[in-house]
Amino acid sequence: MLAQLDIHGSPPPVQPSTHFSLPLVIDESLVCLFKYWQQGIQEGMRHSQELYSLLQTYPLNDRTAAYVTANKQAALGLEVCITVSKYHYRVWLKLRSPTYD
Repeated sequence: MLAQLDIHGSPPPVQPSTHFSLPLVIDESLVCLFKYWQQGIQEGMRHSQELYSLLQTYPLNDRTAAYVTANKQAALGLEVCITVSKYHYRVWLKLRSPTYD
């Protein structure tokens, strides 16, 4: 879409858009899974020196739902990762994300 010129010949101001990083998608065989304690036993994952907490697991036939969940979290400012195996998709939240609760 082209910006229209105003009466002074300058384009209208550009509205800042909200950018977020698309979730990283990794084969689950390439990550290190572990359990940890945080108000109960939680599932965690390590990849490239980063730690993640499991948010949700989806069956293979529900890939779209996994991507929708991951993108919603990313839009909230959380760093997200998706792992895929021959059994499921998993959405993970980076434990060092500034807005992680």
